[in-house]
Amino acid sequence: MYLKTFKCHQIFSNLYRLKIQILCLSCLFINISVSGQQHIQTDSKEIFTNEFFSNKRVQYILKGYLKKDKIIILDNDSLITNKPLKYSNERITLAINKKLSNADLFVQYYILNPDLAYVSLWGGIDAISFTFAKKRGKWIFFDYSIRTTR
Repeated sequence: MYLKTFKCHQIFSNLYRLKIQILCLSCLFINISVSGQQHIQTDSKEIFTNEFFSNKRVQYILKGYLKKDKIIILDNDSLITNKPLKYSNERITLAINKKLSNADLFVQYYILNPDLAYVSLWGGIDAISFTFAKKRGKWIFFDYSIRTTR
């Protein structure tokens, strides 16, 4: 009788260890996949941000709307980036930072999905919205609109 009880206890003990090992491996797998996904999302956000502010149509629209060569965009909630950014070429200079001084536009929405992106910038009483779609691994300008917010 004692031998049967001992074997049952040993079997349950082994099953318990197996359950703990499976649980630990599952947690490790989930942790690795989540951290890898966050890294991919950060990279895709940086790629989109670079393509968005380097896009000639976006630059042309912002320059035509504000009638300025240097545009400062306030990113108070760090929707675009945590650090100041600057994009410039011979036509326009775009600066993104967290300082309120002399901001021409404010980032209202910056939504990035795997194949669709939406950016809304507010300036005065108007909102400028841009939509991009991802096609063959590249972000393509899709549409924009300028609307009065009041």
